[in-house]
Amino acid sequence: ALGLAAFSATAEDMYGGAWYAVPGVSYMDTDSDLEADNGGGGFIRLGKELSEKWDIQIGAGHARASEDTGIPGVGGKYKQTLIGVDALYMFSRDKFRPFLLAGLGAARNKVDYSNLSLDDDSKTSLMANVGLGLQYLFSDNFGLQADLRHVWSKAE
Repeated sequence: ALGLAAFSATAEDMYGGAWYAVPGVSYMDTDSDLEADNGGGGFIRLGKELSEKWDIQIGAGHARASEDTGIPGVGGKYKQTLIGVDALYMFSRDKFRPFLLAGLGAARNKVDYSNLSLDDDSKTSLMANVGLGLQYLFSDNFGLQADLRHVWSKAE
């Protein structure tokens, strides 16, 4: 029992460190139902090591794309803001860290039209996502992250 308690304390000390921040840029591949072009954005995530293989991250991201109305001279912007919590399965604890992710949160989807005759539309809904990615940590507290994720939310 004493040996188990010593191992437990060592594992807790190993993963009891500071939170880390990982900003990044994003590319949004919109669903064909939205009739919007693809677009770009950015994100910031704060993460914490929970164990040798698991991290948790909280974060927010924002992306925008051009809305295709099909009417000449009438355009708009599709904007998506995501706030969520992700669980990451880490394949390595080196500075270069590949991972898998799954998460839940909220999505704010908004269409802003540049023509007043069309109504703007917005919706906040639950969001789920899965994906894979890479981190590179410059220090224990800061790095960069790139991930490819599929996001499910209700846009309309």
